[in-house]
Amino acid sequence: MTVLVILTIFENYYIFIVTIEIKDKMLRSNQTKKFTILAVAVFAIALFLGPVASSTGDNVASAHKSEKCDSENYYNEHKDYCKEHDSKNHDGEGNWASQIIGQVQSSIQNAQCVSGGNTEDSCNNISTQNQQNSGNNALGQQGGSSSGGNLASQVIEQFQSSIQNAQCVSGGNTEDSCNNISTQNQQNSGNNALGQQGGSSSGGNKASQVIGQYQSSIQNSQVVSGGDTVGSGNNINLQNQLNTGNNAQSQQ
Repeated sequence: MTVLVILTIFENYYIFIVTIEIKDKMLRSNQTKKFTILAVAVFAIALFLGPVASSTGDNVASAHKSEKCDSENYYNEHKDYCKEHDSKNHDGEGNWASQIIGQVQSSIQNAQCVSGGNTEDSCNNISTQNQQNSGNNALGQQGGSSSGGNLASQVIEQFQSSIQNAQCVSGGNTEDSCNNISTQNQQNSGNNALGQQGGSSSGGNKASQVIGQYQSSIQNSQVVSGGDTVGSGNNINLQNQLNTGNNAQSQQ
């Protein structure tokens, strides 16, 4: 058997081409059977490559406790199964799950201009950040009846931070220089959906759901001119947050 693996990277697409050759030795034939499997996986890398972060994927999970393992005879005959499915064999922790969708952007800009003459259209800082999320967290837990019960946490959070510093020192005039402009936008339409059932022990059902949007901007500008100062040393900050996501929870 011969296995050939080829990895090709084209822009944002990762293409895996796997060719397997199997020679039929049993029939003593030189005929070669070739099977080619082509798998294309597209990775969302905008979060790391630019000022725009977009998320559309969903986190989906479920957990349950097998009540069959409560039987001592069944447990002794199916130990491997019970160790995997019975919450009482996980140090009494029951069902525990955490789901997080997070977007983080940070920008730090520093500019300094020192001129014996005029300073024009120089040392301006501009930062633009945009985050969009439509992904959902969906979680179901059942049968967490040990001392741990059912425990779940769901979080959708967006963070943006911008720091801008500008300084201009001119022997002459300063025009349209040392301005700080920051624009931040966050949009979320993702939902947290959680269902818990059967947490009837001392642990019960416990759940936490959070949708958070956070923006921070710090701007400092200083202009010293021997002549006129025009259109310089301004700090402009625009922030926008929009959330239409919901937290939905059911416990029984």
